[in-house]
Formats: sequence, structure tokens, C-alpha cells
Amino acid sequence: MNANEFPRALLADLSCPCCGSGFRVGLELSASSTGLRDAVLCCDCYEYPLVGGIPVLRQMSPVASTRNVAVDHLRQGDADGALQWLLAAGNAPGVPAAKRSADGNHASARLVSRIRNRFRLVSDRSTAVDIRTLVDYEDVLRASRPAGYAHYLYQRFANPSFLGALPPAFVLAQACENRPRRRVLELLSGVGHLSGVVSALFPALDTIMADVDYLNLYIARRFLAQNAVAICLDAELPLPFSENSIDGILCLDGLHYVRSKIAFLEQVDRILGSEGIWLFAHMHNASVPNPNPGAPLDAEGYLHRIAFGEQRLLAESGVLEQFKRDGVLDLMHQTPLSLLNSSNALTLLGARDDHLWKRQTGLVAALSRRRELLALNPLYRIEKTADGVRATALWPSESLRNECTGHVPFPPERVHLGPSILQEIAAARTGASLSDSVSGLLRSFVLVPLPECYPRVDLLSG
Repeated sequence: MNANEFPRALLADLSCPCCGSGFRVGLELSASSTGLRDAVLCCDCYEYPLVGGIPVLRQMSPVASTRNVAVDHLRQGDADGALQWLLAAGNAPGVPAAKRSADGNHASARLVSRIRNRFRLVSDRSTAVDIRTLVDYEDVLRASRPAGYAHYLYQRFANPSFLGALPPAFVLAQACENRPRRRVLELLSGVGHLSGVVSALFPALDTIMADVDYLNLYIARRFLAQNAVAICLDAELPLPFSENSIDGILCLDGLHYVRSKIAFLEQVDRILGSEGIWLFAHMHNASVPNPNPGAPLDAEGYLHRIAFGEQRLLAESGVLEQFKRDGVLDLMHQTPLSLLNSSNALTLLGARDDHLWKRQTGLVAALSRRRELLALNPLYRIEKTADGVRATALWPSESLRNECTGHVPFPPERVHLGPSILQEIAAARTGASLSDSVSGLLRSFVLVPLPECYPRVDLLSG
């Protein structure tokens, strides 16, 4: 199957989030025997566009209408027009219908222009930019997101909210590798950093990422998670997956933004299989102030709302400290409530049975499964010195630095790499055993499995 196609086999486990009926393919504009690139999916109540291999299971129509402009484009044979409209309107609430005219394409084009200029696809110079023509990941972020948010997304490997999710995500992925189906779903996936790392390091898994924002998923599939399947959906509605169809669920920095938590968690319980595992990482804590809180709960609140399986609720800072020190995640005991109540962010790992509740090792080995991807964290500015390399954190803004570093910089602000460690890094990238020094750089995320869309620094060049 082509990487830009949506697998036909997955359609059997999907249903409309609004009427609950299954899907039939009403139009195949670009497809193969195993996958769909541009198509229309029909249920009993609506026609959904599938564009660029991403089904958009949101009813983006005015009230009392079922007209979807992207579907209109597809039925006219205009997949590019459907993509253009979704990139502009895919996250805009209450998208109005395009005005009817003799030429519907011109009407919808005017709508795209209005929404693009109002919402997203503008550069810092307020000049409209077509991100489809851009080939550089950072350029796409700068053209499609406000500057501060673009910096945040580009420097995800410097943010403890992302780094703290990796050790428990590896625990989940390793367990799901042993399932017959091996299907992992990331909900509220954003631009796909977590799905990208998981799908790269655990290629045997069928990784699915889901987000309400089509533009997020478009960026993810182009740059960060090319091997993951993408579905555009609204997590406030019933999840469009059949019962017991998912082995593992990931959700990073998202649960506190879901308003209907009870309904959402009931859906998580429904779609998880009998040996299901779930991870909710970087949950905001209602007991601690947060500048962008969403609607968080406190530690007891999160535990009480998940009424299935067994849980371990952890302090995110504790997860990072364990991994940095020992490369492990200790799940043997529940964290004391007094410690959780004072934690800025919480991590919840759950399972249907008790096989996870031990000291989890092998996480550094998981982080380095794809040795060719290991590279210096993109946060660092590199200076060659007489005795090696000096790496210094170069924060794009003071606000991002404050968000990521807190009281203890992580990753470290400055690192010196002498000639011997540079040689050890080079050897590790070609398959040699990890030295203690290289393992330490991995545990502190100085070295990371960097997606190929990020530039690499040749540490050994003269």
C-alpha cells in the first residue's frame, strides 16, 4: 500500500461517529486495491471526504445542511481543491457553506481565501503562503502557525511534556508488539511527534493518529509520522472505532482539554481490547496553577474517572528523573497522593491485567532501536572546539525556555562532547554496543531518535 493511502482493511472497524452506521466507498478518485488516497465515504447520514489518505470524519457543514465543500470538490474530480479547502478550513469552527454560483469552484475558492487569511496560512509578513509548495518542515510551521506555537512544535524534543511521555509510551508499545493485532491509536495527536517516534521505533505496530485538525495531520503525514495512518475526528463525539478494535491508546497533553471526560473515557473503554493498555501523559493537575489549564482534574479526580482496569498515576517529573538516572520506569507501586497533588503534570498508565506492574527496563534500548536516526537534540547550537564539540541550548524565546526548563534544565543547557565520546556516538549509530557515555546522553535526551525532516549536524566533520 502507498504511504499516502488509507488502508481499506481498517474501514471495516470504522463507523460514523454521528449515526453509528458503517461506511461504504461512494467514490474512488485515487485508490489502489489496498488503500484509498482520495475518495468519498458514505454512511446513513452523511458523506465524508477522504483526502490525501486522511478520512475527515467531521460533519463540516452548516446547521441543517449536509453539504461538505471538500466532497463537492471530490465529486467534481478536484482532489487538489478538496485538499486546499481542508487545509484552510479544517480547524475552523462553524465553517459556512460557500455561496452558490454558476461556478461552485470559484465560490469555494473565495471561502478558502477568507478562512486562510483569517486563521492560519499566513507568514510572519502576513502574506498568504501555500504550504503545499514548501518542502522544509520548519518553513511549513512558520507559514501555518503563529510564531510562538511554531517554535513550540519545532522544539518538541526539548519539552519535558513530550520527553516524559516517551518511557511509558515505550512500555505500552513493547507490550502491544506481542498482541496478535498490534494496533495502537494516538488520540489528540497534534502534528504527530509521538506517533512518529513510536511508528519509527516499533514498525511492527499499526500506528493510527487521530486529531480534530486536518492541518495537523497533513503536517504529520508529510514530515513526522509518514508510516502512521491518520484519521481526522472530534474526540468529543463517539470514537468511530468498533468495540475491542484497539490494543493500545496513547494521549499526550490532551485529556485536560476534553470537556466530556466521562463520555470520552467510556469510548476508550469500549474500543480497547481485552488486553488493552492506555497512556494519558502530561495531564494538567487542577491542584497546581497552569497558564493554559484546559479543564483539568486533580490526581484523585483522574483516578476516579477511569473505572476500568488497573492504573498507575505518576508524577511526570518522577518519570523523567527515573529515566535520566537509571533508564527505567518503576511501576511496582502506586505513587503517594501527597506527591501527586504537588506535581505540575501527571502521567497515567493503565492496563486490563497486572502484567505491567513491575520495574520496566529496556527503555534505553527502545530509544535507540533505529541507530541511524540518533542525532543531537535540535535545541542545541554546535561549536567546534580544539577538544571536541560544545553544544549550547538555543531557545527561540524566553517563554518557551521557561515552559520547558522549570527549575532544573532538561535537557541540559550545555554539553561538552570530547573526541572519544564523538567516536562512541559514531560507532553507536552504525550498530556498535552503547557505551555508558552514549547511554547517558540518550537518558538525558541530548541524543534523540530525530525524524528525518530535521537537519542533522555532522559531529565528526572538521
